[in-house]
Amino acid sequence: MYLEDYTLLTNDRLQIIKKLANECKDLEGEFIEMGVYRGGAALAIAKSSNRMIHLFDSFKGLPKPTEIDKHKEGQFNENRQNVEKVLMLFKVKYEIHEGFIPDTFKDCNIDKVAFAHV
Repeated sequence: MYLEDYTLLTNDRLQIIKKLANECKDLEGEFIEMGVYRGGAALAIAKSSNRMIHLFDSFKGLPKPTEIDKHKEGQFNENRQNVEKVLMLFKVKYEIHEGFIPDTFKDCNIDKVAFAHV
């Protein structure tokens, strides 16, 4: 399995995210990712930091665009079960908050964030 198959990020950007996650691993607060797609960046973050990661995604793709958005409705749609298979394969500790942001923030009980990837 190649990590690049599970993310839109280039390898150099993945390396930067991994380095930053590792540098934040001892900070107080939660690790979060907003927009999971196929789970590649979440996998890189969690494995680099050895931390549990909160994942926020609708798993329905993007919502209806506004006049300033460049992406299409439904773009980046990915099946939640496929994402979970990848994360479980690599024994990633995670919690999924399914739905659209900001609605999913209401019940997530996160008081402090140490690392966020958007």
